[in-house]
Parts: sequence; structure tokens; C-alpha cells
Amino acid sequence: MWSEVSAWLLAALMTRPSIRRTNRSIPWGYTQNPDDNMLFDPLEDHLDAYDQAKEYIKQGCSYRDTAKWLSATTESFITHVGLFLKMKKEKKKVLSLRAKKASLMKYYPELFETDDA
Repeated sequence: MWSEVSAWLLAALMTRPSIRRTNRSIPWGYTQNPDDNMLFDPLEDHLDAYDQAKEYIKQGCSYRDTAKWLSATTESFITHVGLFLKMKKEKKKVLSLRAKKASLMKYYPELFETDDA
């Protein structure tokens, strides 16, 4: 059963859905949906470049240099502090999902049993 859930989760993570408005600002890498002003649509080229920027950070590049590269590549300005905060927020979400998975594993271990019998 877990393989079905993980396949669905992987498919959901590979697509970039529209996100719901939570405040007045438009998140970097998104544009306002023309039909619904409460939704933001992803800009694929911006988010692909952002994924590449995360790899640069992991390799040891500074946030300042990576933000300059990202701004030049996408022609959409982002500061080094904005990049840092965006990455920090994303990491917080990942940690929250891991905690939820651990809780599910504790209370519903049958979901994570493999069918390799």
C-alpha cells in the first residue's frame, strides 16, 4: 500500500500546482492567475532555475552570488536574503512532512509495510 501512496506523492511533488494566496505579496517564481485572483500559477522556468540555484548553494556558493545569478537568469529580481528565506521556508515544510510521516509510521505501521512476501 505504501508504494501506491509514495507513487502518488512523488507524482504530486513532480508537478507544480497553483498555490493559494495567503497575503498581499506574490511569491517569487509565481504569477497571479488571470481567472482567480486568489491563486498563483507557477512560472516553470523560474522554478527550474531556483532548483538549480539550490544545487549551487549546496555546492558552497554564497547566497549573494547565487541570487545575482538567479536574477540574471530569470530576469526577475531576488535578493540574497529573499533567496535565503525562501529556502528556509521550504526546508521547514520538508521537516514538517517528515514529522507527519514519522507520526503516521508510529500509529499506522500497516501503511508502510512492503508487499514483498
